[in-house]
Amino acid sequence: MKNPHETVSQKETAFEMLLEQVTELGQQKNIEQLSKMLELSPELLAFSASCSGEGLRKGTLPVGDREEEITHFSHMCRVASMVHHFFPEDLFSRALAMGHDLKEEPAPGKEDEWKNLDEVSKIEGLSRAVAILTEEMPTQEEIELAAKEISREFDAVYIAKYRTFLATLSEHWNTIGHLELCDRLDGATSFAYLQDPKYDNRRKYKALETFGRIWATLALSDNLVLTDRIKESCGAWFEGFDVTEEEVEKTATYFK
Repeated sequence: MKNPHETVSQKETAFEMLLEQVTELGQQKNIEQLSKMLELSPELLAFSASCSGEGLRKGTLPVGDREEEITHFSHMCRVASMVHHFFPEDLFSRALAMGHDLKEEPAPGKEDEWKNLDEVSKIEGLSRAVAILTEEMPTQEEIELAAKEISREFDAVYIAKYRTFLATLSEHWNTIGHLELCDRLDGATSFAYLQDPKYDNRRKYKALETFGRIWATLALSDNLVLTDRIKESCGAWFEGFDVTEEEVEKTATYFK
């Protein structure tokens, strides 16, 4: 039973502690405990763990008393936990969270296993949603069109790629919006990867592309609680990359 006297701060602390625990269990691939916490079938979680690649996510997150890179499986568990917290009745999106990266980040030999999500989960439509959430490379025509419409400092391939992706998200937002918001929230935890030396010559513009894409995505949603939270997390990084919110908002228009 919920405590009626529990404050917002207490709820937030409890959520952060739960998320940290889910992260640790994800790193350990502790299917039994994750199944109980996320209220998802152990079959789905085991399938997700076996099909996700062992590569690590960009940036680091607090795990226990340390900062570390996390696996794609841990990320999917975190997103499922966020969906459970913010949209507790949305079982579809919670299950989708455990499969949303399986097409983009599969384990070797598991490249097509995401197509079996409906059968494993007993939930219709998951594999189709994964396909919707997977970014595709733009056509040469789309790249050339973007290049004509943006400042030359920006990457036309990146802009064109996410123009198409955001158009798809907009078309299917009622189905995948909850998942996309929670995925963006987890991704907004750290942008330390933008400090990589490979971005030395264009770090400001790479940051603007990244944040502009997020702002364009958030424009699809009317959920102010999560959009404001994501923007706040992103905004904490602006000064370090010498960008302003006004510049980010302008860059967001490039994706439309």
